[in-house]
Amino acid sequence: MGAPIAIEPGPDVQRALEERARREGKAVSDVVLEIVEEALAGRTMAERVGHLRGALRGGVEEEGSPWRESIRAHNWRP
Repeated sequence: MGAPIAIEPGPDVQRALEERARREGKAVSDVVLEIVEEALAGRTMAERVGHLRGALRGGVEEEGSPWRESIRAHNWRP
């Protein structure tokens, strides 16, 4: 275990940390350590969110749907 590090988050950050810790059943210090480790891991965006690929649904699959056409018009890929 390394040396302790003291931080003083603002009230909004403190509330967010406490809420996340409560939701996950962890100590606030464990949540902070996970966040710091993740930030320092240097993973690309694709590595961090790759598990979400294909998870979006909403009628886009239907040929000719307004959403599909809008996405196609603004997408750089064919």
